[in-house]
Amino acid sequence: MKRDEEDDKRREQKQRIWDEFNQRLKQEKERFKGKKEDLQSKHEAEENIKLLMEMMEQMNREKEELMTKLEEKERNMMMEKEKLNHDKQRKRREEELKREITEQEAHQREIREQEMFEHGIEKVRQEKEKAKTEKEKLQLKYDIEIDKLMNRLEIDRIMKKRERK
Repeated sequence: MKRDEEDDKRREQKQRIWDEFNQRLKQEKERFKGKKEDLQSKHEAEENIKLLMEMMEQMNREKEELMTKLEEKERNMMMEKEKLNHDKQRKRREEELKREITEQEAHQREIREQEMFEHGIEKVRQEKEKAKTEKEKLQLKYDIEIDKLMNRLEIDRIMKKRERK
């Protein structure tokens, strides 16, 4: 859309230059035409024709200069447009790269959190297993002590019973 507007502006500018050139050419032709009719001698007419030709050449040179400047301006505008497009693409690529890096960092953070969670669960499981083993050892020790005490009590009871007899 913007490009179309720029193209329209360039066309209008070219048309304006051509219109100005043609207007000046018409004015010069009319002026010299009027002078030509007024001139009496052939020599003066030839001089006027030479002048008119020189003026036309000068106007053609001016027109060529204007067209060259306009074409150069168009080239500069196109180069600027290409540069802007290149900058836009570079920015877009940078944004994509930033987004990918952010996503990758978030994914790595999730993996680390998952690993820490699993490690925590494993540690709790190991502590639970250790506590269970410790409990079993203590229970066994307790049972052995109870058995010893029961045996001793039994022995003491038997001994008292014998003493009584």
